[in-house]
Amino acid sequence: MTGLLEVRGITVAYGEAVAIEDLSFHVGQGEFVTIIGANGAGKTTLLNAIMGVLPARTGSIHFEGKDIAPLQVEERVAAGIALVPERRELFSELSVEDNLRLGSYLRRNAAAERLDQVYAILPKLAERRAQFAGTLSGGEQQMVAVGRALMAQPRILMLDEPSTGLAPKIIEEIFEAIGSLKKGGVTGILVEQNAALALEIADRGFVLEVGSFVASGAAAELRDDPRVTAAYLGTGDRYREAAPAASAIVEGKDHSNGS
Repeated sequence: MTGLLEVRGITVAYGEAVAIEDLSFHVGQGEFVTIIGANGAGKTTLLNAIMGVLPARTGSIHFEGKDIAPLQVEERVAAGIALVPERRELFSELSVEDNLRLGSYLRRNAAAERLDQVYAILPKLAERRAQFAGTLSGGEQQMVAVGRALMAQPRILMLDEPSTGLAPKIIEEIFEAIGSLKKGGVTGILVEQNAALALEIADRGFVLEVGSFVASGAAAELRDDPRVTAAYLGTGDRYREAAPAASAIVEGKDHSNGS
């Protein structure tokens, strides 16, 4: 099956240390996939290779049917690939709106219209538009990073560990925003350690261990896979409580009364 994005047998290394080995997968138009795994599994390396930050030693990456190996990072952004990095990388002394506008440097003609669209998706940013980014909470900064990526009108949005370092309530808000993007038809790759939430929001999932996929399939199938449950979701009450809570975030339902 072909997809909007096709990764074909790539290997990525840091010197002699191989971080990703002979990895292949695809993402279809309008599909949201998640890649879960422990720290050091190679998740961020994979996203950086797709973005062009790191070169693939072997294999190829095709976007809309074209090999993008010759393209620099800026050219991949122009082609429609956007990455929200784990560190957010905001300009703390600029306002929220100025940070967002920086994301539209390749789409200046549509910046005003796109800004309105981002504020509609992430209304909290509209309330904070004049505030310095460095004074925002961690969750708000994460929303700015997502909004900045959306300003580039990406064909595919890659999110690297959006819940890292955030309080549980803020994580809920972030995943509500991601759920809204998915419902709006945004194609996405979500790299996340919070496997319960990630597998609730995604269509398909991949489990990455030491640079290779050890499991993949429909998100619902992975949630029920005993190996995935034991390694990433937990087997006791904690997981059973997390799953419906995650579903509530994605579907907008209230499970607080046990419904």
